[in-house]
Amino acid sequence: MKQKDFIWFLMPLFLGSLSLLIWLYEINSIIGWNSLEWLNQELYSIYIITLLVVISYLLPIAKISQVGMARVLVCGLTMYGAAIGGFILARGVFYDLYNKIPESINHYAWSIWKLFAIVLLVAIVFFLLKQWLLDATDRFHILTLIVALIAVVPMSLITVEYIPGFGVEDHFVDAVKMGYPVFWINVLLGITSFFMSRKII
Repeated sequence: MKQKDFIWFLMPLFLGSLSLLIWLYEINSIIGWNSLEWLNQELYSIYIITLLVVISYLLPIAKISQVGMARVLVCGLTMYGAAIGGFILARGVFYDLYNKIPESINHYAWSIWKLFAIVLLVAIVFFLLKQWLLDATDRFHILTLIVALIAVVPMSLITVEYIPGFGVEDHFVDAVKMGYPVFWINVLLGITSFFMSRKII
């Protein structure tokens, strides 16, 4: 690995930290920290954060593969739309989980399957666009991308356990409230993108 490649590790860390700060500013300073009211509010920061996530994923591929700007823009806009759609759907699932009384244990299981389906759809969109318009790599990388997206959950749970921040609980909803998923999705997608482009994985 070349020394200059370390910028591709620093960039997602920077974008992830920036996303975290933007998220916390809206949750803490604009909406308010108390209770789960933030689940019912329109979160405008997510539109900026999603853009940063797409940049984390696209930039290593575009730079290393040296593809045209037109293709990068088409991919970026489509990925942005898919990511926003995924966030809206996932938010609806979380709203049902934490604001409604579950009818049975099957309610939780069904919610997990719905979240997995959302992750799968977003991963497929990201992967196919990369394959068709940017840099065709091993087909196995669709699994790598799915694992990177799913890994956001355990990494966020580990982080909130050791750094609870403004909260006192360590459940996933508390990790989301602290913004840890928006940090980790930048980091994991950015590094995964670099590894795929360099054919390291």
